Amino acid sequence: METRVIFRLDDGDFCQGFDHVTLEIDQGQTDHPSKKAQFQGRLASAPDLPILYQKWQNHFQTWLNSPLWSASRGFKQGQVTNVSVQEFDRCTHHLRQRFNQWLHLENFHGTAVELVQQIRGEPNTEIHLVIQTGQIRSPEIRNIIHRLPWHWWEIFGDRHPLEFTFSLTNIPASHVQPEPLPTSGRLRRVKILSILGESQDINVKADQKLIEELRAKGASPVF
Repeated sequence: METRVIFRLDDGDFCQGFDHVTLEIDQGQTDHPSKKAQFQGRLASAPDLPILYQKWQNHFQTWLNSPLWSASRGFKQGQVTNVSVQEFDRCTHHLRQRFNQWLHLENFHGTAVELVQQIRGEPNTEIHLVIQTGQIRSPEIRNIIHRLPWHWWEIFGDRHPLEFTFSLTNIPASHVQPEPLPTSGRLRRVKILSILGESQDINVKADQKLIEELRAKGASPVF
């Protein structure tokens, strides 16, 4: 089963808050009518959140840029570096805690808490979260929201697969249709978005043909 969640923010900012936020949930099931619910709420001001994110990003970038850092092995034990692992861990913990505090379910009216608890109890549920920012007028605010660590949102716990996307168009959850599950019910088809650009002096049809051949191997290309 896949649960589609639309998280829609109307215009606002981190200093004044977001007064109108919608949480729309559509639980799609194969043999039963889907369960749909919509909740209204608001997000309080959080002027420290962009600052915390920037601080965390700076620590992370310093870590990656260290000549002693290896993506596969990290730092060697006892190695002298200009990066404080403890400080980075504290910064990560603080950002994650503040991010979830800002998105706390009690900000939403109705029975959102009960519904989310029910979703948590459903086995084999995949969560598809769409964050819609089309009503936010400031490109800077949208950019900050798009960069926040949404995979840390603890709303659905950590037992379900979670994928999230961003949308500048406001559409209801029922219109976000997932790729149908194959008869085995174990895996979805791999979706490939192919954008073929300028074709002058480039044989893009050959590229398209190669990608089309992936259909036979279970992919679902869209050009």
